[in-house]
Amino acid sequence: MKPVNWERLPPVRKTYRVRLGFMQTVVEADNEAEAIRLARKALATELPRHWDMIYQALPERFEVVVLESTSRAG
Repeated sequence: MKPVNWERLPPVRKTYRVRLGFMQTVVEADNEAEAIRLARKALATELPRHWDMIYQALPERFEVVVLESTSRAG
């Protein structure tokens, strides 16, 4: 049996709920920074009139909550 090369496995992705004010979305990401980046894109697509506010908001304004982790095998 070959040893497992852990470096070649994809990172464990997590499901995050990201909220900015009254707006929220759920994204799959590797970390909180990526979750915020993906949430900005999703929220701006869903709410184009708020695009400028979404992209100007500081990362500290986002509430990021981990919902679950996705296994490496899955």
